[in-house]
Amino acid sequence: MLERAKFNLVLATLARLIAENECFILFAPPFAATIEVRDPHAWKALEEGVTGSERDTAIKDITDLMLANLQDEVNSFVEHKTEQNESETSDTAQEWRSRSEAVAQSLIGEHLRRRYLLKRLSKAPAFTDIDWDVKVKVGDASESNLQPFPYATIKLRFQREFGGDVVSWLSGRHLESVQVNFSSDELAYLIHSLELANAALHKAEGGS
Repeated sequence: MLERAKFNLVLATLARLIAENECFILFAPPFAATIEVRDPHAWKALEEGVTGSERDTAIKDITDLMLANLQDEVNSFVEHKTEQNESETSDTAQEWRSRSEAVAQSLIGEHLRRRYLLKRLSKAPAFTDIDWDVKVKVGDASESNLQPFPYATIKLRFQREFGGDVVSWLSGRHLESVQVNFSSDELAYLIHSLELANAALHKAEGGS
């Protein structure tokens, strides 16, 4: 188990980054959560006190504890952790519970709970992650005089299944993706449309 002081340092950093909108929690219920930090340099403050490996261990523990809280499965999580290692003691079990409470207090607000529940109850494919790259098309079999043209490819990953079928999850069949190419003006139009949708969502949340 990672030292509590180092665990607390990573947890406090994540809480700060989320508050500053520099970090986002992605869900793929019921078994997966990912914490995405927008700027890798955000971890610079941890370099002297926490190694990269220790940071990754802390993030894994934090996401596991976050899911256990959201699923009301903290007791099962602690039992599983103590059963994994025969050297674990009742004091260690209490430490896991203490860390669970710290994660709940630092990261889990009412909005996050509602977002997780909405995704878990979804009847349609739900967003899980996004990736992108920029390319330049310089040739095509059907066009002999093609001028180089840059474009972006956006890859959206989405969750298709929401049940607790472990075999399906291990096989990856619950997740799918779609890739779409955009020119710069098309991407600008997409961003504008998404900003309008986001504004409408914020208005709806404020009125709920």
